[in-house]
Amino acid sequence: MSALFKQVLGRLKSASQGVAVGLALGCCATLAQAAATTAGTLKVLVPSQTGFSPQAYTSANLKTVDFDTTLLTNTAGVTQGSTSATGGGGWSTTTTASPAPTGFASKFARVASGTSGSSQTQLSFTNGTGYVSFLWHLGTGDSDNTIRINLSNGDYRTLTNCPDASTTCVGGYDTVNFFQGFFNVLLGLTGQVNETQSVRVVYTPPAGVLVTSVQLTAVRHQVCAFWFLCSWDNRNLSIDNLSYDDNTDGAPLMVLDHVEVVASNASGLTCQNNTFKVRACANAACTTLYTKGVTGTVNFTRSDGGASRAVAYSIASGSAYSGDLSVSMPSNWGSSTTWNTAATSVPVAAASSMCAFGTLVGSSACAFTANKTGLLLSLPAGIAGDPQTLTATLVSENLFGACTSPSGSGSLTSTVTAKYGVATNTTVATLLSSGSSSTLKTLTSGSAITGLTTGVSSAVGTNTFSYADSGQVQLDVTVTGLSGTLSSLLGVKNSVVTTVVPAALKVEPVIGGNIVLTNPKLAAGGDFQLRITALNKAGAILKNFGAEPGLGAVNLTKALLKPAGAALKNNPDLAMGLISFNNGISLLTLSWDEVGSLDFVASLADYLGSGKSVEGKLTDTVPPGLRLVPAKFGLSATPRCSATEGASNIAFAYAGQPIDVTVTALNADGVITQNYDGTAASPTDRLANSVSIATAGGANSGTLGGSPVLAATAFANGSGSGTITYGMTNKLSAPDTVTLTASDADVNTVKSTPAVLVRSGRIKLSNAFGSEKSVLDMPIQVQYWTGKSWTASNDSCTNASVVTTGALKRNAYKSHAGAVSSAWATTASSVTLTGGVGKLTLTAPGAGKTGTVDVELDLTASGANLPWLQSLDDACGTNTVCNPKARASFGVYSPESKKTVNIRNVF
Repeated sequence: MSALFKQVLGRLKSASQGVAVGLALGCCATLAQAAATTAGTLKVLVPSQTGFSPQAYTSANLKTVDFDTTLLTNTAGVTQGSTSATGGGGWSTTTTASPAPTGFASKFARVASGTSGSSQTQLSFTNGTGYVSFLWHLGTGDSDNTIRINLSNGDYRTLTNCPDASTTCVGGYDTVNFFQGFFNVLLGLTGQVNETQSVRVVYTPPAGVLVTSVQLTAVRHQVCAFWFLCSWDNRNLSIDNLSYDDNTDGAPLMVLDHVEVVASNASGLTCQNNTFKVRACANAACTTLYTKGVTGTVNFTRSDGGASRAVAYSIASGSAYSGDLSVSMPSNWGSSTTWNTAATSVPVAAASSMCAFGTLVGSSACAFTANKTGLLLSLPAGIAGDPQTLTATLVSENLFGACTSPSGSGSLTSTVTAKYGVATNTTVATLLSSGSSSTLKTLTSGSAITGLTTGVSSAVGTNTFSYADSGQVQLDVTVTGLSGTLSSLLGVKNSVVTTVVPAALKVEPVIGGNIVLTNPKLAAGGDFQLRITALNKAGAILKNFGAEPGLGAVNLTKALLKPAGAALKNNPDLAMGLISFNNGISLLTLSWDEVGSLDFVASLADYLGSGKSVEGKLTDTVPPGLRLVPAKFGLSATPRCSATEGASNIAFAYAGQPIDVTVTALNADGVITQNYDGTAASPTDRLANSVSIATAGGANSGTLGGSPVLAATAFANGSGSGTITYGMTNKLSAPDTVTLTASDADVNTVKSTPAVLVRSGRIKLSNAFGSEKSVLDMPIQVQYWTGKSWTASNDSCTNASVVTTGALKRNAYKSHAGAVSSAWATTASSVTLTGGVGKLTLTAPGAGKTGTVDVELDLTASGANLPWLQSLDDACGTNTVCNPKARASFGVYSPESKKTVNIRNVF
């Protein structure tokens, strides 16, 4: 191994003995930055060091991509962007090598520079991360490659694989180039020794800053013996075991500051086991807990250097407290009664462990006293407002090491001082004396109460403790008086810490600034609030809640009550945001983009390490839950007709003609709510309602016909279609521009109100006459009423074959004399219109077959289905419409050129 590499490797080893690398690395990593404002913690570890593999980091959100069985393509939270590649370069996630680099899986990721420049790719963290770690192969001949860590505040960190022994490089060394080797031999020079090495890069940004991406750049290498004799080498940047703390749940990213060993009493006994817990702290004051999982060992060592006890502990992810640790400290192990305590942890804490024995907060004072004689205090965690029992037990170690209590009975008098976990607490606890005096004592913070009496039987006495708020309370008890057979224990003292837990979290919906407990309903996509209140057993608000040091996070989860199963079309995420309490109340603003019925569950697990959890549901106060409905409807109306009038094309519908309508259920942002659906088999599973279409303006000449309603079953994924009609009261009604609106039982707002031009129309069939020897054309024209007269419509919707032969009626065949006749007949063609104009052609009856026939266009028949174009005809009744009718005459009149009505000669 070259001396240079040994020097660099030595620096790597010495720098990573648990020492965080700050603005200047103690090893060989460049720490470039845009502005020297953000430090964070950077470590570079070699294979021999703890944390290289496996890495010393635990978290419920920790994800690892090994590029062997787990690839970026199936790992949420990190994506690979486009690669800028040069000749022969590129990005691969399935690279293999034999043997594989130290610590690498059989497959790993690689960026190849190519031989004409450099290649670069970027790995982006979708939710940001507060921790990133990866193995980097400082391969032989792969120098000059760069890894840049980008931060959410615009800053960045850069590590470079350089061949120098300076503090600006992580050491990797060039392969001896062919030309360089040739001239080394030729000139008698000594070439560099090729070395290879893997390191683990670990970076944790400071609080409030996230890593957004890691940028990987492989740079080609150029070696020249002379200016004209050069070669270019491909460089590879290889990484594996990419780990990151994915922030998908929005939980605050944190690091372990220290762990604390806690006990409810400041001292214990040698004759029985003593109980401890370990809590994990995310800051120095332990006002923020670390909940990403910790394991370790608590070491109890007698102060005289004698016996020791080591107890393993584990804190599960999501909690900050271990289970109970039971430790014996027998007197026969030595004369010392003081045991010094220290704890180790994985992940490694930033600061030394602390202790909190019979106190509310931890400190560096970690001495626990194990006495042969003492006052044992027990005050289990209880519910706020629910009386608890404070038990005092006088115990001594007997000749055989077991615990014994003085016999007989008597009375114990003590002085008690209370300390509260919430410094601003205004609620005070009480203690009830027992025995001969049952005086209620009020425990003002920091002020001692004297004369608390406790009736004792067999060395055990009890008092009733009551606290109407939440949090932790520390009681320091000193025995000041004993009567009967107990007097030998005068002067013993101890402390106990109890946890008072909220009875419930009440969740209520707030709409428009008001708590709504009856049919709470709001528009999808609009803001609403949830009021979460911490209550004691009597239903009073716990004003301490939210101010307790070390309070864990209150989790709020959404439960979708409806729709469910196949009826559920969309279930978007709901951003909860930070839940903070002030005087026991949290007001959280939320928004959900869909329709449905929601429940919300507020929960806090393991309140202050008590092992007790507190929970509340919205459905506890509002059983049906919170109902979200469309904010508005989108409504479109499309008439089926148009006409060219001058330079314009006018869209319109004839009165009585179907108009196509589409209704979409929208949220407050105008996005379709897909759960507004009526396709479910069971009506109770459908969120869509029947939607009524009504006129919002116009409608001066008529009304919507029939039942203008879209059934609930017409809706699928938030959209429903159907038809409506608008009928004129009188056929001779002027055109009317009608605006439409849509509503259901919950929604009466329309995004935009469409306007439809409606005209009263008719088909005019004109009389015709001609020879019985030739076909006869009867003129047809589509017309509409202008308000003053009928005029040609020139429409597009009644073009082509609008009336088939089956819808044509020929009635009242008569002879030329006017008598009913069956001596002749004619057949009719179908009717074809162009631009609203056409003709009906009748076949010639034949020579000598003269007479008239009445022709009717049956617009209600299936062969026409144009009832809105029927004509006004008094023959059908006053102001009544009928099918268009006209008379065809064959051979009744002389040809037009020979007809004479009157001749007048003017001279």
